[in-house]
Amino acid sequence: MAWKNVSKGVRYREHESRKHNKRPDRYYMLTYKRGGKTMNEALGWASDGFTQADAEDLMETLRKNWRSGTGVQSLREMREHEADKRDQSVAARKEQERKGIPLADYWAAAYLPHAQRTKKDTSWGKEEQHFRVWLDPNFGSLPLTKFGMPQWDSLMRTLHKAGLSQRSREYISGTLRRILRHAQDRGLPVVVPTGKQIGATAPRNNRRQRVLTPAEKELLLLALAERDVNAWRVAQFAMLTGYRLSEALRLRWAQVDLVAASVRFVDTKNKDSRAVPLAQPLRRCSRACEARPSTRMPLSSRTASARPGPQCPRPSRSWSAPSPLMTGLGPWTGQASILLGTPWRLSSLGTRHPFLDGLHGLAACRNGGALYPRQQRGPESCRQPA
Repeated sequence: MAWKNVSKGVRYREHESRKHNKRPDRYYMLTYKRGGKTMNEALGWASDGFTQADAEDLMETLRKNWRSGTGVQSLREMREHEADKRDQSVAARKEQERKGIPLADYWAAAYLPHAQRTKKDTSWGKEEQHFRVWLDPNFGSLPLTKFGMPQWDSLMRTLHKAGLSQRSREYISGTLRRILRHAQDRGLPVVVPTGKQIGATAPRNNRRQRVLTPAEKELLLLALAERDVNAWRVAQFAMLTGYRLSEALRLRWAQVDLVAASVRFVDTKNKDSRAVPLAQPLRRCSRACEARPSTRMPLSSRTASARPGPQCPRPSRSWSAPSPLMTGLGPWTGQASILLGTPWRLSSLGTRHPFLDGLHGLAACRNGGALYPRQQRGPESCRQPA
């Protein structure tokens, strides 16, 4: 179809078949001369919402800008300017939403994926526990940028009323500080206080206070022996070697030498390998395990001690095998021997443990590691000659 001029600088052509408002659909275009060149800029179809009045208004705006030498000088520049304004508006809205993101949403969308990529499973798993139990219920809906000292004081009061230790309060508040620092590094205007400012510094006395006594250890092992021989084996092994449960569960028979009476731990938490002598009770139990291996995971000490039966201590969350081992052996073994025979690198870690029973430790050294004389008999399945 031929172009038709309707006013100065505005023309249109009609569609061959399509109708709009009972007449052929019209396609409008602006035509003008700038710099000695004829410029043709398409506006659009009437069926898309463009009218002759719109085209004439746009043409008049461009003429005013040409006369003043300001503003957009073409329809293309006008469209680019409007697109920039829309983009800026969208960016401003998104930035406002980002600054108002609640703690729970930032945790799920940003921090947790980052922690899972960059940290060990045990590390981000502990942070997930802190967030799920303490942070989300109290502050999950609070925007990150609204987190100030009143909220920090409220968190520390909550942890204190719950009876948590100073170390636990330090760890839980540390998880929240890492979340806020992660947001701060990504441009969010958040304030991250120091541990001293919120009263979440490390305890002055780092000595373990929750350590099983020899009598409690005996009750625990007796209870495990009655309820689950596999759990008894693991506990006996951990107590007589001082190694962690995770390290014991990763052991393979290739690492156990019953002839030389030693076991080698590889890829420990400290990323090194250590050889530990097997005491007489462990040699008997190892032969029993080799003859009748277990096909299932043992009961946890918490589960076993919670079942009906003889009274026995319930292990606290912080209890670990090196603690009772050092309780018995610490006063009678030099620091060099401690470091060689336990999963610690620094001798200062051994000094954290209060040594409650020196005579028991002396007997242990003389018996070649038999810390528990009454328990050497063990369950029926472990009574085999050395």
